[in-house]
Amino acid sequence: MKHTNFTKAFREGYSFKPQILDAGSDSITFSVHNIGNLVLTSGKLIACDPLLISPSSEGNEPFFTVCLLPNSYPILLSVATYNPLSKLPACAMLQVSSQVPVKWEVALRLGDDLEKGIYAYGVDSGTGCFMDADTLQALIALVNPENIKNEARQSLATILEVEERFEQEFGNRLVQEQDKNYANTGFDWTNLLVSSSTGANVITFRSGLGDGVYASYWGYDEADKVVCLVTDFMLFDEDSQIVSELPA
Repeated sequence: MKHTNFTKAFREGYSFKPQILDAGSDSITFSVHNIGNLVLTSGKLIACDPLLISPSSEGNEPFFTVCLLPNSYPILLSVATYNPLSKLPACAMLQVSSQVPVKWEVALRLGDDLEKGIYAYGVDSGTGCFMDADTLQALIALVNPENIKNEARQSLATILEVEERFEQEFGNRLVQEQDKNYANTGFDWTNLLVSSSTGANVITFRSGLGDGVYASYWGYDEADKVVCLVTDFMLFDEDSQIVSELPA
């Protein structure tokens, strides 16, 4: 399995010339942006499309099988600039330490199966995110404190009311904040506070070109310790110069 050399993708100012480029420029340059610290209260990290979360599903998004220590972790966004008017997030990183990764491994979530090719999350809103498993439950509780544990016991009207309220109080707010940041930076992202008491938050970003299925990778240092997790939005294929020579 080959995958992007994420070390280069997070090197400020790194530039390369892909074999095929139809963006009004002969090269692509990376810029790296710290878009806030993600608070992990449980250490169970979730990467998903935040606008696909549904309160009626009880927020059953799978978290990664490798858990981190509860802490606050910087989120870095690698943005590929094709020309001054075209910027797309290429990768999103949760940084555990400043050590340089020397090995990458696919990050599996509960229920994933590498042999069957199930190890990535689907995006249908053009948006990806990182959050803690506790934060997901806090989001659901914002609009439905008791949860909808058994839809059969709820009327359709009640379910639709909760879904609409969730969209207004979370989905719409998220989109509005992303639009504000786009106006200032030229790319979509937001750092959305969910709980003022715990500091729990959701950090979101545009998923490259938009909808698709995106995998994440753990980066390890020479001591075999986790130094980061990166979600790759697959802007570049194996013909590009940032493809890793690292073994699978």
